[in-house]
Amino acid sequence: MTRLFMLAVLSCLLALPAAKAEPVPVVTDALVIAPGRKAGRSPVWTDPVEHAWVVGTWKTPEEGDEVTRPDGKVVRWQRTSFDDKGNLNHPALRNGYALVTVESEARRVVMLEAAGHSTVRVNGQPRAGDPYHYGFVRVPILLREGVNELLFRVGRGRLRVGFSQPPAEVFFLGADDTRPDLIDVTPSPGPVGVVAVNASPEWTTVLVRTQQADINAPEDLVAHASFDLAPLSVRKLPLKLPAPVLVDGSEVRYAIALEAEGLTVAGERTISVRVKSKTERHDRTFISDIDGSVQYYTVVPPSKPIENPALVLTLHGASVEARGQAAAYAPKDWATIVAPTNRRPFGFDWEDWGRLDAMEVLDLATASLEPDPARVYLTGHSMGGHGTWNVGVLFPDRFAAIAPSAGWVSFWSYTGARDFDDSSSVESIMRRAVASSDTLSLIENLKQSGVYILHGDADDNVPVAQARTMRTKLAEFHRDFSYYEQPGAGHWWGNRCVDWGPIFSFFKWHTIPEATRVTKFAFVTP
Repeated sequence: MTRLFMLAVLSCLLALPAAKAEPVPVVTDALVIAPGRKAGRSPVWTDPVEHAWVVGTWKTPEEGDEVTRPDGKVVRWQRTSFDDKGNLNHPALRNGYALVTVESEARRVVMLEAAGHSTVRVNGQPRAGDPYHYGFVRVPILLREGVNELLFRVGRGRLRVGFSQPPAEVFFLGADDTRPDLIDVTPSPGPVGVVAVNASPEWTTVLVRTQQADINAPEDLVAHASFDLAPLSVRKLPLKLPAPVLVDGSEVRYAIALEAEGLTVAGERTISVRVKSKTERHDRTFISDIDGSVQYYTVVPPSKPIENPALVLTLHGASVEARGQAAAYAPKDWATIVAPTNRRPFGFDWEDWGRLDAMEVLDLATASLEPDPARVYLTGHSMGGHGTWNVGVLFPDRFAAIAPSAGWVSFWSYTGARDFDDSSSVESIMRRAVASSDTLSLIENLKQSGVYILHGDADDNVPVAQARTMRTKLAEFHRDFSYYEQPGAGHWWGNRCVDWGPIFSFFKWHTIPEATRVTKFAFVTP
């Protein structure tokens, strides 16, 4: 009887219609405000909305509620609408906020697919944003039952907001891989970075198995790794790629499998690694000593075999990254060109972490490519031009010559960031905290280095006055610098504004002196 009863109950359950999954939210409108936030590249900023969160006085605003800006002007929260694709363009979103409310029938996890915001507070919890509209930044968020509040901080005037249902509690995102090239001088590729998502509200440990796809790889050529994933998190996993058993054609495919005990998993994917000759432009990956992440740099080998070539480190501009920067250069018959990536195409202006990225890649490239240690050079364009000034004045012993193109001097000269006059002990501390950006005060560190300055005289992005300021300052003490303005040229005038013949001729004339020849030096630190 018991068995028959259980079968009857089971048949009834199977006959019931499946429970409908709650549809993902759709946003239609938002409250927006421009509170006169003053931040930029400054160690402190003023922001009345952020201040309300810090001191605990924040409450959900209604349309028409007032906020007093730092300049004393009163502004109001105003309602506006998204288009049917979830896009919102509004002048208040230039250094402003958008407040979106979402209703949920139950406590649940969804994927937030937003772009244009630097951060978002989900029911008060800060989550990462996508300020440059990359489009692949997706984070799991927990919606509570009832009304949920999402407060987006937006800098560039536009915001896109959408949601999706996660395919499982743990899964591969399938976007934003960091992949190496397989080079014929190395037995195996460098590491790969693949993004995994924990869309559950619990900590979990994932097991990852990586092997060459489409073959029966022996167990000693299968890589195993485990990683902890925080609740509701996205993490790029650094994975070792085993040496391939067979290389056939222009790529090698690897199968990656993910496991997590006690959770639903969508954890299989295949990635491809390109096969390159050592004479071709190629990408090399590495595990960064800064944070254990997978990073990459691009190498442009010499156009012909040469022992101990020179090394040119080139720093990309904003919205560019290593591959694009390296592609602007024709191979040289006497030098290897190396382009690091500053933690994303915008990165850290080649300051702070960005500066560490540049020097880490320089060390790795020096060890693996074995250049002539006396012939190492530094150049870059735009943000990379500023990076050339900044890295150059802080590490003058590492480069025989530097060549900034369309480079700006400092945060204060270019962005109008707040400076401090040291009138109080606190301001003095703040001033010292950002002193490494002040390349003008450190410029005499370049006495030993050759300097070539290149700029277009019609540059509407980085005014030519930035270059002229450095020329004037160098003229006070430096005996080995060249300066050239391209008539009528704007900010980017083709590959020539980085692959500039006279710069490479200038580099050829310069070497780092042997240590035994240096009897006196002067160096100013921040």
